Amino acid sequence: MSAFSSLTESEKVLLQQVAANPIFMKVLKKEKEDLDQQILNFWALEHESDLEYRRRNESLHEKRRYLNEQISFYESLLLI
Repeated sequence: MSAFSSLTESEKVLLQQVAANPIFMKVLKKEKEDLDQQILNFWALEHESDLEYRRRNESLHEKRRYLNEQISFYESLLLI
């Protein structure tokens, strides 16, 4: 959240307005749900010993962490 503290007041207000938009949050959460489903489908199809599987799995999890951070960030803006 330190990045948020370095923003100007107008930038903070703008981000809070974005976070308050229910469509934005719905799209962000839907993207995460879709990614979660991709991960589940991927696990069902691939073998753990496959190097390419591990790389793609790691990539999906990196995207998931990023989306979780984005969701948490925007949800925290609503609490300010």
